Amino acid sequence: MGKPNTTTQSGAIQACGRTLAADPGLSMETGAHNSPTTRADSDKAALSRLFPQPATEDPLRTLLYQQRAAALGQRRFPGIANNLLTAAQDEPNWRRALICLSWSWFIHGTKVESNPWEARCNSGLEAHWRQLAASLDHPPAFETSLNQLLPLLAARLAGLGIQTAVPMVIPTAKPGGDQDTAPGEAEDTSIGDQTRATKPSPTIKSAALPKTFSGPVNDYRIYSRRYDQELEARQLLSPNELTMLRNQLDQGLAELPRLPRRLAAKLRQALQAQALRHWQFHQEEGLLDVSRLSSFIATKGQDKHIFKRLGQASFEPAAVTLLIDNSGSMKGRPILLAALCTELITQALEQCGVAVEILGFTTRYGEENPLETQWQQAAGPASPGRLNALRHIVYKAADTSWRKARRAIPAMLHEPLLKENIDGEALLWAHARLLRRVESRRILLVISDGAPMDNATTNANGRIYLDRHLSEVANWIEQHSPVQLLAVGIGHDVYRYYHQAITIPSVETLAETLLEQLGETLLGGDVC
Repeated sequence: MGKPNTTTQSGAIQACGRTLAADPGLSMETGAHNSPTTRADSDKAALSRLFPQPATEDPLRTLLYQQRAAALGQRRFPGIANNLLTAAQDEPNWRRALICLSWSWFIHGTKVESNPWEARCNSGLEAHWRQLAASLDHPPAFETSLNQLLPLLAARLAGLGIQTAVPMVIPTAKPGGDQDTAPGEAEDTSIGDQTRATKPSPTIKSAALPKTFSGPVNDYRIYSRRYDQELEARQLLSPNELTMLRNQLDQGLAELPRLPRRLAAKLRQALQAQALRHWQFHQEEGLLDVSRLSSFIATKGQDKHIFKRLGQASFEPAAVTLLIDNSGSMKGRPILLAALCTELITQALEQCGVAVEILGFTTRYGEENPLETQWQQAAGPASPGRLNALRHIVYKAADTSWRKARRAIPAMLHEPLLKENIDGEALLWAHARLLRRVESRRILLVISDGAPMDNATTNANGRIYLDRHLSEVANWIEQHSPVQLLAVGIGHDVYRYYHQAITIPSVETLAETLLEQLGETLLGGDVC
């Protein structure tokens, strides 16, 4: 058998590329050999003409736009799939993982991770991938979804030692004393007098306010972030302790009055009614309506309204974050009822497709505060800024079901956990997490029973230091953020911080108030 005619092969590849791109004048450098890589390069060049992408130097953005073009092209020309996937085997691990991962989502609408690279880039980000895949045919929506996914992917890849060109958020607050914890440095995870051997939690970086924001909050300082924590609730206690607290919470649920249960059921029913989708008949395109075939035949094809489409739900996809004050003043009945409320609300909203995140905020230290000690040993320089370490707790992540999170939620009943409250930074943290959600509506509901308070910080910086920071942060979110901010104050007027706020005289009415507030916000009226 004679040698292949490379000129003929090159011409064939050129012809295929022109066909794919629908551009008779397209010219491409195909190389000398008819290899999978050559054919894939030709296909990708043609598809980039057929499905243009914005100019960018970001390798992640470029890669995912290429995969969008590949997925759209595969719909029209199924034969190119083998070329593109075969050539991907020559890519570095991280690129090959993202190619296979995006291909699965874009073509099949789901993904079962086949290797650790894919698992790292997929686990916990399923909602973002699903949203990206759903927007393939709509470039503006694809761009919006991509902007939400890219920072998360970049962070995952950075954890695997891969640096990309995606810019990372840099905190605006400047530490006034110690530097941040060095990479890999272990931290003390003591709670009260107890100490647990747990994996070191990542240091919290305060969310940076956009450049358009200006005001006193820019003068807010942090003496040190070295001991700050963000951790999951299950890291705080042993399994036996969590089981004991779970039993205590279950008993509280059983003893809860009928009114909160009835309101939760009513809210769930109202949300489900608005979330129902309905068929629109007598359409010119969509799915074939077999009941209209007789009309189509009788009119000899003149009646083109033989299709049906599934109408959109009147209830917008929503995400709700419950940010709960875990300060010492919440001990006893207040924190128990707060936990019971989160259970009722989470179950009611989750059944209607609303993503719910439950977060708590407190500090690591009470009277024995190493940061305050360090500041005093340094001769107490003026205006040191925040002088305690944050402890931000994820009781339930938005993508975690209540069934999986139910063992961890009762951790908020552990009284040694409840110390001081630095509300402004907690609000920034919860807000930043909520901004990463793909839902069109995002609601942040704060539950607090008092003003921000940390003795060390207040003594060193003045009584209104934390108050002013909270006011400025809340005002900025209300004025400039797509997140809707609400607050419920328990025996404490929170209206001076939050524009949309309700103050209740007793914690006993917390459940009813929260359910009514969420019902009005989600459905635009008095549901309960």
